Amino acid sequence: MNTQDQPRRPKRSLLLSLLFILALLMSLCCMLLFAQLASSGGKQEWLAASMATKLRADYRPDEWGEMRRLAPLQAGVIEQTARDEDALSATPTTGLVPVAVAVVAITSTPFPLPSPTPVPVVTPQLSPTPQPSPTLQPTATSTPLSTPTPTTPPTPTPTTPPTPTSPPPTSTSPPPPPPPPPPTDTPTPTPTWPAPIVYSISPDNGDTKSTVSITNLAGENFQPGATARIDNGITSIDLTSVTVVSVNQITGTLDLSVAAGGPYNVQVTNPDLQSGLVTNTFTVTIPITYSYPTITPTCNISVTNCLSGTGAPDDNIAEIDPGGVIILDFGADNGIMDGQGYDFVLYEWDNAGAVYLDWIIIELSIDAITWYTTFYWGDGYTSMDDNTNIVSYSNDPSGPDPGEVDNEQIPLSNLYPYPGTGITIDINFLSDPPGAQYRYVRLSSPAGGDGDPSQIDSIERLH
Repeated sequence: MNTQDQPRRPKRSLLLSLLFILALLMSLCCMLLFAQLASSGGKQEWLAASMATKLRADYRPDEWGEMRRLAPLQAGVIEQTARDEDALSATPTTGLVPVAVAVVAITSTPFPLPSPTPVPVVTPQLSPTPQPSPTLQPTATSTPLSTPTPTTPPTPTPTTPPTPTSPPPTSTSPPPPPPPPPPTDTPTPTPTWPAPIVYSISPDNGDTKSTVSITNLAGENFQPGATARIDNGITSIDLTSVTVVSVNQITGTLDLSVAAGGPYNVQVTNPDLQSGLVTNTFTVTIPITYSYPTITPTCNISVTNCLSGTGAPDDNIAEIDPGGVIILDFGADNGIMDGQGYDFVLYEWDNAGAVYLDWIIIELSIDAITWYTTFYWGDGYTSMDDNTNIVSYSNDPSGPDPGEVDNEQIPLSNLYPYPGTGITIDINFLSDPPGAQYRYVRLSSPAGGDGDPSQIDSIERLH
């Protein structure tokens, strides 16, 4: 023997021992396999490979052990299973998912089957309370069967839940914003002016029935557009053609054709309605163009002191009882005429700083036959007083002596020649031709009233 072969013998002996042990183990495994097949109670029915592949597609890998346990099936069982699946597919139940019965065919090859590639299965959403799927129990038999043609169960048609009907889409776009409001004009603030102040007026007088040009109404804070007027508390006369020369001067024109004689206040009003006033600054005068002529009075028995009613006013009065009459004759070519302003004056009695005008009627005549009433205090009609300087006292229903009352109290400041006791009268409403002279004047005391006599101091002819 070669000495080099001696060390290899132990290794060879060990390898033979391992092969022997491996053969014994394989023999033991074969016996266990046959014993398992014998305990199944009969012959196995082998399925076609296509059937096994179909069943593997319907089950998860962790369910293949159970699938192998159900392998020995008869052909009738497989056909019944297919019919049941058809019935289940034809009548879908809400919330149930069709489940195919998995059958595993075991081939005669003693080696394990290769692991199939898992096929992803889309599992539909189950309802909250799923119903259990019916499980078919296979029946094993020992009767040998010929190999049948494998039956492929129909593929279940997945049930797609109906798509809910949605209303037609509506526009979710927000409505366009409203147009911006038109811009408003911001008014320019009016500057604040102080109230006007009136100092004086020039000229400061004018004859009644005349037109006077005012050259300087002086003061402060006169605004453009200011107005001016004179006012005696009874009559108000506006300046016309007003010009605001400066903040200190106004010019204009005064029409005194309807102005009663006496003092007047002067007032200026700015466009912002603030006003300024100075009192008793302008005087309306009554021009006297005639002296007192010699008058011959004629009095009836109801007149006391008849001659005292003639001449200049001197507070010596004639008294006319109700029903009494005085007729004054001014003489030829010396009668009362219609001229500019008031035409004659009736003087009453100064009774402690005031006149208490009695009811009285004054009439004029050219020939002592036709008489024209020019003044009537006591008839209740203001139309006969509009041509006098006391018209406001016949239009004072809310005054201390409303209307034409007997013994009407009038302060001397409102009577000619301001102050005075004279009631001025204009005869421009008479219809006789211009230039007519009313030679005769008749004064009478109407009945009624307080019953006391009317007092006459004088009749003065102005024109």
